[in-house]
Amino acid sequence: MRHINAQTQKGQNFIYEHRRAYAAELREVYGRWSNAKEKAYRECREWYFASNQHSDFRIISANTYGFTVAWYFVDETTGERVLRVETPANTYFVS
Repeated sequence: MRHINAQTQKGQNFIYEHRRAYAAELREVYGRWSNAKEKAYRECREWYFASNQHSDFRIISANTYGFTVAWYFVDETTGERVLRVETPANTYFVS
């Protein structure tokens, strides 16, 4: 898990991609998908529903090899609204 300042270019890029994304389901971005993608998607949805005051789950990018999802949650310790980004390789918290 990596923390990214929302004011940095990378943080702003994630926020922008989340705002412009429309899809929340695999079927909205893929005609067919692998079992591995289905498993990864379900895991992300479980994390989403387990997060505090979650909202706006979206697939922010997708290609043949994988996808990236993002959603907002409220950090219980700080009360801050945070964008969580799950890529095939990393987890980012943008705040």
